[in-house]
Amino acid sequence: MKRLFLALMLVFILVGAAQAAQSTKSTAADEKAVAKAVEFMRTSILSAKRADLEKIGLPSMTYAHSSGRVETNTQFIDNLVNKGTVFNELAFSDVNILVDGNTAVVRHKFDSKHVAQGKPAEGHFMVLLVFKKVGNNWKVLTRQAYPAPKS
Repeated sequence: MKRLFLALMLVFILVGAAQAAQSTKSTAADEKAVAKAVEFMRTSILSAKRADLEKIGLPSMTYAHSSGRVETNTQFIDNLVNKGTVFNELAFSDVNILVDGNTAVVRHKFDSKHVAQGKPAEGHFMVLLVFKKVGNNWKVLTRQAYPAPKS
């Protein structure tokens, strides 16, 4: 009886260890996929190609600016495609990714040189993105920009 108990305990430990290892692999792979989605978002904003921009967010995506203005997914895409805002330079730095199941939270610094409503401008702020995994793809559910802390 004692041997049976020990054998069962060993099986449970091995199964648990295997599941933990698989979970770690999944998280690492998901973090890499989210990082790729973040970079695709950055390059798509720069290129302003509708086909690429349509791949970024869920239809229900909200895109909130540091000014407090909130756009729908359609408004976000149309603003870029119709040249309401034209990005000449765009950098995402200090990217931090946290994956929990089918949800990912991304924080990063946003620095840009752009033209908004015909006026040259620069943007320097922080961004919080929430991604949702749909199939094998990570899509933006919401984006919120906020002022960068003063140095």
